Amino acid sequence: MRRRKCLGRRLCLRDINSSGTVSGFYIDKNDVSHSFVRTSEGAVTTYNVTGAGTASGQGTRGGGINDAGAVAGYYIDATDVLHGFVRTAEGAVTAYDLPNVGTGTDEDTGAAGINNAGTITGFYIDSSGVPIAFVCTATGVVTTFNVSGATETFAAAINTSGAVVGNYLNSSSNSRGYLRSASGAIATFDALGSGTTKGTGTFVYGINSAETAVGLYFESGGPFHAFLRTE
Repeated sequence: MRRRKCLGRRLCLRDINSSGTVSGFYIDKNDVSHSFVRTSEGAVTTYNVTGAGTASGQGTRGGGINDAGAVAGYYIDATDVLHGFVRTAEGAVTAYDLPNVGTGTDEDTGAAGINNAGTITGFYIDSSGVPIAFVCTATGVVTTFNVSGATETFAAAINTSGAVVGNYLNSSSNSRGYLRSASGAIATFDALGSGTTKGTGTFVYGINSAETAVGLYFESGGPFHAFLRTE
């Protein structure tokens, strides 16, 4: 399965909550990922989820953080399978796989975002190896979805009302952005100037309560740029 790498290669800041606490991960000299949270006062706590692998390309990757300090992310085990986790502000970790996911070498669960209600979003790999996005409530109700015409659908973040943003790949392996409302309606978009060829396009990483989305776009044969999309 293709892993989504962090730009910058060594340090990835994934999210920040209303109190200024940052969630992310770093990659050590052996290409192993380790997660961290950093408070607004500068106190840093690093952590690894039990079961995370210690070989190249494995480890723990913290993602979104909510106002209670809970982090959603995933870890890569010793067999290169992804498993989701939620870590509370106190450090208690709950690892999970979606039902019927994570039982084979090509089946993974990758959590990416969490909102104040404890609803998680991310993606999983189905039995045929296709990434599919999901939303999972704090009570365990799971909704999966694909963008129409997508060959792969990834979810990156979720806001307070339950709107989700992410990106998907079309038949040309070009990436496009989307916003899925809490009701399930999906709007797709491209950042102005983004490429239309394989490996280029629009990648969405965050959304706020006003449904303003942020991310990066890659030109065809050119550099990458940041973008902000308002409703």
